[in-house]
Amino acid sequence: MATMVRRATAADDQAVSDIICEGYRLLAKPDGITDEQLAGLIRAHSVARAAEIRALWECFVAEEDGQVVGIIAFSEDEIQNLWVRPHFHRRGIGSALFRVAEAAIREAGQPRMRVHTTGYGTPFYEAMGMTVVGKRKIDIGPMVGGETTVLEKRL
Repeated sequence: MATMVRRATAADDQAVSDIICEGYRLLAKPDGITDEQLAGLIRAHSVARAAEIRALWECFVAEEDGQVVGIIAFSEDEIQNLWVRPHFHRRGIGSALFRVAEAAIREAGQPRMRVHTTGYGTPFYEAMGMTVVGKRKIDIGPMVGGETTVLEKRL
């Protein structure tokens, strides 16, 4: 199966919402997300939110055999969302999406790229050449009071 990465469209919003919600369900237990927090995250990532993500940031999806299986959204120098359907993990899809963002950020002349992630995502980003540079408290949304890991990569 060949993975194709393309710019996201409105037709992808339902799949993007589904992928993000599947991802939160997967990482809830390893990252210590409570049932209440998980419910809030699922509510917050509706189809309307997927459309907002597409409007706010550069947004690409990965397809396999016509099915949207991953999504990346990024701003000037920061990955905002990177999710792959859980049963498509370890197939290079996340890496392909990461490389799209990395190339675009580099092409825009940014000296570095950054991401805030959970413990679950940290090993992936380290494998992509990013380095942990700190932690950040979450001060809004369903995860308020939690903490993310901040990683950077010089370009």
